[in-house]
Amino acid sequence: MNVLLIVVAVIVAVVGAVLVLAAQQPDEFRVTRSAVIKASPQEIFPYINDVKLNHEWSPWVDMEPEAKYEFEGPQAGEGAVVRWSGKKSGQGTATIVESRAPEFVQTRLDFIKPMQSTSTTEISLEPQSGQTNVTWSMYGANTFMAKVMSVFMNCEKMVGGQFEQGLNNLKKTVEG
Repeated sequence: MNVLLIVVAVIVAVVGAVLVLAAQQPDEFRVTRSAVIKASPQEIFPYINDVKLNHEWSPWVDMEPEAKYEFEGPQAGEGAVVRWSGKKSGQGTATIVESRAPEFVQTRLDFIKPMQSTSTTEISLEPQSGQTNVTWSMYGANTFMAKVMSVFMNCEKMVGGQFEQGLNNLKKTVEG
């Protein structure tokens, strides 16, 4: 009986510690990465504004090329939609909600699986002496489950790494 009480006490202490750590996480998250590409914003913009051209550099297409993708609405600009479903990438929808050529695209991401959430991504293009600084950000509410997950894994580093890969892919695609 004493062993059972000790086991229960340890489990309660561990769960309590995880909940305390989760509660200390911020209510919102933001991940941002940037890269300089040797091209003008006008040359880069189609790759961030066109949901089909986006596939030429997307780190998630690289991660799971066998995932299913469906496109709706216009191919580019506001209202362009891509839906995905895959074993690794989960399930969700990305909708371009704002597009300002040749400088900015904002997308609403609605994740369905493995966990429901909504986030916003923004890609901005800033010319710099014949090159372009490309900044890719994602932000949104940090749900309680996301806070719990962040106790066990560094989500900023994980998503940031995917952004870095995507920016590197975009650079290779645009620069040739």
